[in-house]
Amino acid sequence: MAALLVVLAGSVLAGCADGSTPASTTAQTPPSAPFSVEAAVVQGRTDYTRGVFSMAITNTGPEPLTILDAVYSSPRFAETAARTGDPVTLVSGQRIDLRAPIPPLACDAAAADGTGEIGTIELTVTDGSPDAAPTELSLVPTDPNQTVDRLLREGCLVHDVDAVVTVAPPTALRVEGTGSDAQAFIDLTFTSTGADGSATFTGVRSTTLMSPADGADGWPLGFTADAASDVRNVTLAMRPTRCDPHALADDKVGTVLVIDATTSTGREGRYLLPLPPSVKAQVYTYITTVCGD
Repeated sequence: MAALLVVLAGSVLAGCADGSTPASTTAQTPPSAPFSVEAAVVQGRTDYTRGVFSMAITNTGPEPLTILDAVYSSPRFAETAARTGDPVTLVSGQRIDLRAPIPPLACDAAAADGTGEIGTIELTVTDGSPDAAPTELSLVPTDPNQTVDRLLREGCLVHDVDAVVTVAPPTALRVEGTGSDAQAFIDLTFTSTGADGSATFTGVRSTTLMSPADGADGWPLGFTADAASDVRNVTLAMRPTRCDPHALADDKVGTVLVIDATTSTGREGRYLLPLPPSVKAQVYTYITTVCGD
C-alpha cells in the first residue's frame, strides 16, 4: 500500500498514585515513573507491499528497558495490531521498529475519510532484572507525515474499488522480440463483482522501473466499471524507465502499479497493485536483457 512511515516523539500517559488523571502529559514519563519512552507510528518503503507498519519505540531513559509486548489500537482501525516475537532490550538512546500487520480498516467510520485520532500504543516493559514485575505504559505516538491518514485513505479506496471490481495483475510478463529491441506487455483484467457502485480508473503511473513504450509519463485508462460492465482487458506496453546499475539494485516499489481511481463512494487516490513475485522477477530479467549487462 505508496509510503509508507515516520518517526516522532510520543507521550506517556501515566496515572497519579491516587488514581487521578494528571493535568497534562509530556514526551517523558513523570519523575516517579521508572521508564522514559518515546513512540511513533512509522512505515518504511519496503513495508508498503508487505502490509505491515511499525511501532517505533525509543528508550529515552538512562537505564536499559526490556519490551515484552506492544499493541497498537485506534478507533480508525477495526482491530488492534500486536507485535509478536521475543522480548527485546533497548539500551539508553536506542530505538527499535516493532513491525506488525496493518489492522483491518474502519472504512465505514467517518474518521476514515479525514484526519483523526492516531491511537495509542500499549507497552509491557521491565527493567530486565530476573524478578522485575512488568510495567504497563500507555503511549500516544506522533505521526508528522500523517501515515495513519495515508493508510486509511489508500486502504479504504482499495476497499471500495475491490467491492465493485476485481483488478487482476498478469500471471506472466508478455515479451515480444529479443535483446535490446524486446518489447514487454503487462496485461491487466478488470472484472465487475456485480455489487452496487462504480469505480473510475484514470490512468497508471510510471514507476522507477517501468514506463510506457511511447515515452509518455503514464498509461491513460479513462473508463468506469460497475455492475453492468463487461470484463475489460488492458495492456500496458512498457520499456525500462532507466538502465543505470542502481535501477534494480535499489528497487523498492518499482513493480508496484499505481492506478489513479475514484469511486462512487466519493473516495479518490492511488490504487496500489503489486505485480506477483514471479512477474516481478520476469520484469527484472527483461530490464537486464534490454539494458544489457
